[in-house]
Amino acid sequence: MENLRKRVGSNLKKCRLNAQLTQEQVAERAGISVPFYGNIESGNRLMSMETLIALANVLGVSTDCILLGEIENVHIENIGALLRDKPEPFIIKTEKAVRSIVDIFLDNEDGDV
Repeated sequence: MENLRKRVGSNLKKCRLNAQLTQEQVAERAGISVPFYGNIESGNRLMSMETLIALANVLGVSTDCILLGEIENVHIENIGALLRDKPEPFIIKTEKAVRSIVDIFLDNEDGDV
């Protein structure tokens, strides 16, 4: 169980840093205390499902990202899940839209994403 707590805490920290938030900001927005959040992130405590969902919403990630890590892969999987069971014309239009967005970012002179 300790390995699970450490892994979740490490994943949570990566998600928080990726979102450019402090522990205080995440805790406040999720409606939990800063010490409790710090204990989760350091791997000393686990959280309820409600807290997991609140943290995922605050950080803009899936619960999988917090539980399993590998942020980049989770985003790709989330996109796949959004398209699953959709009709082919919808998927084709979505692919074209994504390509357009990618092109816009690649053409951006500042390199900001």
